[in-house]
Amino acid sequence: MNNPRNALAAALLLGTATAFGQVYLSGDVKHAPDAAAVRITFYNNTIEYTEVTAASTLLDSSGHFAFRIPWDAAKPASLTIADQYTKLFLSPGDSLHFTVDYARFDSTLHYSGKGAEANNYLAADVLGNFGYAASTYMAYSDGNKYKLFVDSVERLSNALWKRYDKPGMSQAFRDYMRPELQYRFVNPRYMFQVGYNREKKEFYTKEVPPGYFDFLDAIDRNDQAAADNGTYALALDRYLSTLHDSKFNWNDSLPKEEQRKAWIRGNYNFRKGTFTGKVLDHQLTSFMKGRIEQGQVPPAFLDSLVGDYRTTCRNPEYVAIIDRLLQVAKQVAPGQPAPDAALVDSAGLEVKLSSFRGKVVFIDFWATWCAPCRVSLPKSYALTEEYKGRTDVAFLFVNVNDTPERWRGYLRKEQPPGHNLFATEEQSNAIRKAFNFDGIPHYVLLDREGRFIDPNVMGAEAAGPLIEEALK
Repeated sequence: MNNPRNALAAALLLGTATAFGQVYLSGDVKHAPDAAAVRITFYNNTIEYTEVTAASTLLDSSGHFAFRIPWDAAKPASLTIADQYTKLFLSPGDSLHFTVDYARFDSTLHYSGKGAEANNYLAADVLGNFGYAASTYMAYSDGNKYKLFVDSVERLSNALWKRYDKPGMSQAFRDYMRPELQYRFVNPRYMFQVGYNREKKEFYTKEVPPGYFDFLDAIDRNDQAAADNGTYALALDRYLSTLHDSKFNWNDSLPKEEQRKAWIRGNYNFRKGTFTGKVLDHQLTSFMKGRIEQGQVPPAFLDSLVGDYRTTCRNPEYVAIIDRLLQVAKQVAPGQPAPDAALVDSAGLEVKLSSFRGKVVFIDFWATWCAPCRVSLPKSYALTEEYKGRTDVAFLFVNVNDTPERWRGYLRKEQPPGHNLFATEEQSNAIRKAFNFDGIPHYVLLDREGRFIDPNVMGAEAAGPLIEEALK
């Protein structure tokens, strides 16, 4: 017998849900946890990467949910049900219904309705797990063999796309997937050079064969249709960092601050001379964002650079991002009061950052999935041991953009020192904005009054002398 709820969903798919400027999404989930949370999220742009929740609800007792969401443009999104996650692509007017078995999520996910072609492909792509398969660079010591392996994974990825690229696929989705497919394996190939010594618990740089990085030089550096695509932007970042930024030479006789300014100006000008149009706007904005967030640029020099940026960038939304970041940068300058946050500790109790006033506070922002964080944590823990027994120093380890299950599992296994705090996804986004950082690990040092000593400490080693100075 047909489920009347499914009949209702089918009617909606065919009729009233197709209004422009919104999408309708419903689902039936078997074997899901009781009252599982359902969320639709997307990123605001590929400069800030702030996650936005478009809709959220709970599955009902039969595992059903339905959303009607305002939606202004064709763009990627994410669907999360409890601990399961998949990719979406939604266009205004889409009316989607899906069925899935929570216990076999990726292999049973199936869509019907308007927009189903794109999302059934994405479900198959997630199941194929091509990005993860290509990211096994740690297992290879021979760069040529690794490149052949990635080539084979890329062929499988492209074959899957050809199998799903049918007439019903929207042009907007094809336009989105073209740079995704073209550039998705640039980063795995780039990452081959990263090795990890398990005995020493540290990363090192592998030797690569001659000509290994030729694939970076072959990237279209002015792919205007992909200007704001995150995968393309990452590919350009790998090109810049490998073939230009890391090779920039300056006069060694210059003071350190002048060397830093020369590096920034040289790489800024290289971007101005290399990129055009929308790609130039995106790349200059990303570069400026990085310089502002690092907080290592003298204010007068930064002001001159921003002045040039404002006359060069033609995207007013990007200029507004830089203006906001500059305002926040002033708020996290040394001597300014640090923002407060109420987070949960390992005992489940709420702890405010402001409750550590009266102590010099070292904060390590990290996540369990972040390999550089995990490698750097022992150095922060060693710094904690140096001040063991001191009541005037506090070490906070704030887990961001993670899950409470992974965080608690790490705490049970490692039994780390210090004050361990967890930030929800919403809190994590707010903290990253308030403290003006994007990537992790990120380190902050506050004085006894809760003011910034350094909003961007360059690791635990650099924090030691700063703590000593603050305690005098």
